Amino acid sequence: MEFKYSQEINPSFYEAFGLDEGIPLRIHKDRQLEVRGALRAQRDWTKHVCNVDGYKGGLGDPFTFICVTVPECLPERLELVSYANEFAFLYDGISSCIKAEQ
Repeated sequence: MEFKYSQEINPSFYEAFGLDEGIPLRIHKDRQLEVRGALRAQRDWTKHVCNVDGYKGGLGDPFTFICVTVPECLPERLELVSYANEFAFLYDGISSCIKAEQ
């Protein structure tokens, strides 16, 4: 397979705890698109549902969730995929939002 949108990460840079089974970890080259989508979802959630202070969701350092789980996502879709994924994470934690408002 030809990889257009991702690069392999050196295995000495992370600990796989035996979960990789020899599969190389790849990361999307346009991380900023994922960050933009996730932050937009968080802003929309804060505006329409409740505040998301201290919430990180799929954004990590140095790896972000979508960039390593969908490394060959088309760049023009990466922000949207990130937005949808972040919305799902926020929705999954909606009970903490309801408790905070009570």
